[in-house]
Amino acid sequence: MLIVTDPPDTLHDPDNSLFRRIMEGSDEKFDPQQHEEMYRALLESAPLIPMGFPPGTPDAKELARSGKPPLPLTKVNPNTGELLLLVFTDQETMLRYEMAGFSYIFVPADKLFIRLNVEGAPELIVCAGGSHLPVSREEVRALAQGRIPPPQVTALPGKPIRRGAHISFKELDTALPNSARDTLQIALEPAAEVKAVYAFLMRQDDDPPEFSVAVIFYTFDPEAARPTMDKIAALLKPYSPPGQPLVMIPWEDGCEPAIDIGRVIPPVYQRRLI
Repeated sequence: MLIVTDPPDTLHDPDNSLFRRIMEGSDEKFDPQQHEEMYRALLESAPLIPMGFPPGTPDAKELARSGKPPLPLTKVNPNTGELLLLVFTDQETMLRYEMAGFSYIFVPADKLFIRLNVEGAPELIVCAGGSHLPVSREEVRALAQGRIPPPQVTALPGKPIRRGAHISFKELDTALPNSARDTLQIALEPAAEVKAVYAFLMRQDDDPPEFSVAVIFYTFDPEAARPTMDKIAALLKPYSPPGQPLVMIPWEDGCEPAIDIGRVIPPVYQRRLI
């Protein structure tokens, strides 16, 4: 294993500069091409993984005496209580996160994702310079298979989402069956005000993801839309994970979240054009 020094000695470290440049040059709303470039560069990188315990702690001494191999350092997400694994592009970034004196290894990212997927290991945060990229378990599964995860679309919606919440949308791991789509098609044929229906996983701030359905209306009238929303909820509730509520979101055609979600998530219902 190698030790992070100050100043960094990167003579034997992998060159992850391409991924770092892409990360530092992109913002939260990167376009699809930037998204693919970033994940391709991540798959071709070899992240640095801190190992063991913080230097000088009793745990570290006990570990050394036992002869057991050190383990990757993990942190607890204070909002969810789940473990997070932090990995880094270079020693300079590790120092930025106060990792001086820590031992580390580096592993090709494609092999790392396969290992994480097999072992069901914690979620990942890839730190690159002053930027960081959270990688969820769903994204780990895709990357372990060499696939680029679908983009996360972010927005600041108005009602009925709680005010000021930062949300992200992700395509469902398993698409709804054709029978559900056919039922929606028949049920919504008379509802001329409905343009499209999307089913996806939604995360608000750091809350766990929820099974969500967005209904896009040509013109949204809250009172008139309620029966239609109830009908769609009743049809899709059976596909909600056990014990998880179904979140219904009405949006008017042309608003930013409705446009964004349609760019990256295929609809489960789309009104036929005449």
